[in-house]
Amino acid sequence: MLAETWPKSFCKQNKCIANVPSEFTIHGLWPKNNTPPDTYYCKGELFLLNPFQKLNTVWPNLKGINKELWRYEWKKHGTCSEMVLVDYFNHAIVLYEKNNIKDILKMPLTPGGAAALIPGGIANSADIEMHIKILTR
Repeated sequence: MLAETWPKSFCKQNKCIANVPSEFTIHGLWPKNNTPPDTYYCKGELFLLNPFQKLNTVWPNLKGINKELWRYEWKKHGTCSEMVLVDYFNHAIVLYEKNNIKDILKMPLTPGGAAALIPGGIANSADIEMHIKILTR
């Protein structure tokens, strides 16, 4: 499961870096395989990934050094993913680029879909965007 963060909301509750991205960023890639739910910190290869530009852009550490966040996410979730380190991070990037949250929010909603998760229901993606803006101010 790809988890994403809206930096402006995150930084209202946390001390963040100076230049906060204005787009959703990757929070983590959490494996959903044959392991029990909430499996963390599995045995796996050591985190020796050299940072590359794409990760710096889509998966920044809003609170500090990018590589520290990536090491933490690899150790906690990536080692349980049944992927090698490079594939794990590449897979997160592919999912992030394939599933643009802003584009998804622009799509018309169907009854029983995302609107059902919001108290009182939401009629369309414009209403969801309005709620997001209210919640992130």
